[in-house]
Amino acid sequence: MTTAASPATDVRHAPWSRRVVAYLIDSAILAVIPLIMVAVALLMTAGSQGTDEPGPLGVTLMVAGVLVNIGLLVWNRGLRQGRTGRSVGKSVVGLRLLDERTSSPVGGGTAIWRDFVHVLDSSAAGLGYLWPLWDAKRQTFADKILHTVVLDDSSA
Repeated sequence: MTTAASPATDVRHAPWSRRVVAYLIDSAILAVIPLIMVAVALLMTAGSQGTDEPGPLGVTLMVAGVLVNIGLLVWNRGLRQGRTGRSVGKSVVGLRLLDERTSSPVGGGTAIWRDFVHVLDSSAAGLGYLWPLWDAKRQTFADKILHTVVLDDSSA
C-alpha cells in the first residue's frame, strides 16, 4: 500500500553545518565595513597631535562604523530575513527561516527577537547551538521557543 507524500514529509530541515556556514557569512558581512572604517580612522589619525589616540575625524569614523554595523545587522537579520526568510548568508547556502506553524517568513520583529533569544543557546556551554545536531526538526533553543525552523531550500 502506497500513500501520497504529505507536505510534512517533504520538509527538509537545514543541516547544522550549512546553518553554521550561513551564520559565518552573515558575521563576515557585519565585520567588513566597520573594520575598514575603524582601520581608516586609525590610519588617518595615528601619530597626529603626538599621540596614538584618534582625533575628532577618527572618532567620527569609528562611531560611523558602529552605526553601519547596527544598520547592517537590522537590515540583514531583521528586515531581510524577516520578510523573505533569508539573510544574506542563508541565501548563499540555500536556507530559509520560517514560522513552523504557518510556513511563512517570521517578520522583522520575530527575526530580531530570535537573535536576542539565542542568548539561551549560549547557556550551558553552547548546548543550544549544538541541539540541531540531534533534534528531529534541527532547532536551537531559540527556534523551539519562537516556533521557528530553518529549512533547506537549495533544491526548491
